[in-house]
Amino acid sequence: MELSDLETFVAIARQGSLSKAAEGLFIAQPTATHRLKRLEDELGTALFDRRREGVVLTASGERLLPHAVAAVRAAHEAMAAVREPSPPGRPLLLASAPTVAAYRLPAILGALVREVPGLELSVHVARSAEVASLVARGEADAGFIRSEAETPGLETTVIAREAVVLVASPAATPKGPLGWLSGPFIGYDRTSPFWHDLDVAVRKEGAKGRVAMELDSLEGVKAMVAEGLGAAFLPLPAVRREIQEGRFVVVPVASDLPSRAIALVTRGTPPSHPALRRLAHLALQVSAGLD
Repeated sequence: MELSDLETFVAIARQGSLSKAAEGLFIAQPTATHRLKRLEDELGTALFDRRREGVVLTASGERLLPHAVAAVRAAHEAMAAVREPSPPGRPLLLASAPTVAAYRLPAILGALVREVPGLELSVHVARSAEVASLVARGEADAGFIRSEAETPGLETTVIAREAVVLVASPAATPKGPLGWLSGPFIGYDRTSPFWHDLDVAVRKEGAKGRVAMELDSLEGVKAMVAEGLGAAFLPLPAVRREIQEGRFVVVPVASDLPSRAIALVTRGTPPSHPALRRLAHLALQVSAGLD
């Protein structure tokens, strides 16, 4: 079983697309297709269902994914253990959206510095639009944003899709006839196009919840929810601990809530920093283990 085949399988599973996975791995799409077919032939089973909108893991693919992620990670850790790479000549300049910086970036960067000892990092936290602008202007080598939309002049690789849940305080009592679906809601970054899709999903429930307040801090939103001042639609990684500890409850929503795409943006090839190829690989691999 080839390591490159497993890497390609993991990338396709995360991206939901052969073409985007190939871009993220810096290989041609026919190469990605060949690697996937070779792996499927070796295992004697299909790993993806091909659909018009992309590819979806089969039951066999679902069973293979965690093992493939672990195998790829172990292989890279083994290679890093015997290499003595000289650190790049300058820091790797990164920019990141706040929620990505808080809940996903630490694990990615931790894996990166273990593979590239001596690597210096600089991270600037900003809204997704500013992150993309910093990368486009050459003020950052790469950026992590909450979007899958193509950004002119930049390469965009989706590294994860975060589930969104409606959370509320278990100590608070909703006042509307539809429970917390009637609001009040605590809003966060409502300028994002994601909120349009979210509003559509909520309206399918027959609700038009009132937004009681809007904050630009995710921790601030969680504090308001904890005080029982409203419910909030938040990415699952940001509230997983509160849910596990019983401080938040998940409000059931019949309609499918839109997921939030997390993407890595760069200025394309050749990479502006020698550590960028490892960053792209690790962003996909580490994210697969976080979701």
